[in-house]
Amino acid sequence: MHTLARYSGPLCELVVDSCYSSPCYNQGTCRYRGACSCSDVVISCGWQDELCQRERCGQRADCDLLTPSYTCDCTGTGYTGLQCAQDDNECRDTPGPCLNNGVCVNTVGGYSCNCRGTGYHGDLCDVDDDECEDQNPCFNQGSLEERRTLNSNLLVVIVHAF
Repeated sequence: MHTLARYSGPLCELVVDSCYSSPCYNQGTCRYRGACSCSDVVISCGWQDELCQRERCGQRADCDLLTPSYTCDCTGTGYTGLQCAQDDNECRDTPGPCLNNGVCVNTVGGYSCNCRGTGYHGDLCDVDDDECEDQNPCFNQGSLEERRTLNSNLLVVIVHAF
């Protein structure tokens, strides 16, 4: 009888490598840890022979069977959970990812920053708007100079009269 790669048993019912089926969603990375808590069992059976690991692990009182035999690394995916299937609310942490009083808006698998009214724009509200760039509100050839204080939305406008 022919069995599929990474499966064993007369009906291909036994998993030999649980990462083979790509159990992690949303670009999560599968990290194989073995089916037994005792590393010597995992090493002696071979890193991905779960059938052997489960048999030998069950024979030892000091070992526990691990189910599942993998973990999913969800870092940077915008998701969390055993298989990276639950949306990670990036806006729940304080301070959130948005800068300069931008408002974090959670989206499925990510977030966006609403920069309206902050004097900034950009993905993280990190690019200063130049309010004086488009038009000069000064009369008689006066000019403006814009300065912002660090970590504040305080705008200091200096008027130069000629």
